Amino acid sequence: MTDRLSGVSRSCAADRISSGQIRVDDKIRKPSFRISAGMTITGAIARNPTGNPFLPEPVDFGILHEDPTFIVINKPSGLVVHPGSGNLSATLANGLIHRYPELKNVGADTIRPGIVHRLDKDTSGVMVIARTPAAYDNLAHQFAERLLHKTYTAFVYGEVKQESGRMEIPIFRHPVFRKKMAAHPNGRPAKTLWRVISRFTVITKMEFVIMTGRTHQIRVHCAAMHHPVVGDCLYGFKRPEKAFSLHGALLEAIRKVDRQMLHAQSIEFLHPATGERVSFSAPVPEDMLAFEAELKA
Repeated sequence: MTDRLSGVSRSCAADRISSGQIRVDDKIRKPSFRISAGMTITGAIARNPTGNPFLPEPVDFGILHEDPTFIVINKPSGLVVHPGSGNLSATLANGLIHRYPELKNVGADTIRPGIVHRLDKDTSGVMVIARTPAAYDNLAHQFAERLLHKTYTAFVYGEVKQESGRMEIPIFRHPVFRKKMAAHPNGRPAKTLWRVISRFTVITKMEFVIMTGRTHQIRVHCAAMHHPVVGDCLYGFKRPEKAFSLHGALLEAIRKVDRQMLHAQSIEFLHPATGERVSFSAPVPEDMLAFEAELKA
């Protein structure tokens, strides 16, 4: 289909098919589904009139480091990483090519300029962006071979009794709710290391190190532990006040949370040009600092 539609990437089309915005005989199908004569396809794909999948535009994000080979940014929560279903503008990718025009020629996919990994829309924190094709290949290799070290901080529901541990439950895409992942023995291997940082009333602050990079990995594993991330509408409690009989100041603090309390704290990898091991950290955002302050009050 994409070979007949200029300005539409395969990933954009796949996103719309997976999310049900494009259907076959009014049913949600996989992007790989083969159509046959007589089937009815319904839906639409928005297309940029210039023929480009997306355009440069100013987008707000923090710069933690930049050199000739890569950039390290601090992604704010609420910012989508690249154009996709329902998000064709105002993404990090739009902002990157606005600020660094040379990135449009970096990477395997034109809508992910220099982007070798991603964060969920409502997850904040550190990301590394390749600035040259050579750096992209190098960093992609490091991700594939798990040579990087990524650390996350989160607030989860409940009292986690152990001090540390690991989760190794495989993850796959939910067979019905295509925007959701699920922990399942038939999924792809997923490994998360964790430790408790501090405990509050029915809330635990934790640190996570992911050894694999599955979609929604920390969120899925936390839910599988029965300690979902605070503010996670997809995998968490719909009514946390019912689950924990919350009331008073603590309930008000939780009601103020408008996104999952998950932050990509740091990333460590080998410099693509020098081979030196480098590390970068993103400061904890204000909403998570404010939430912790209310938990301590």
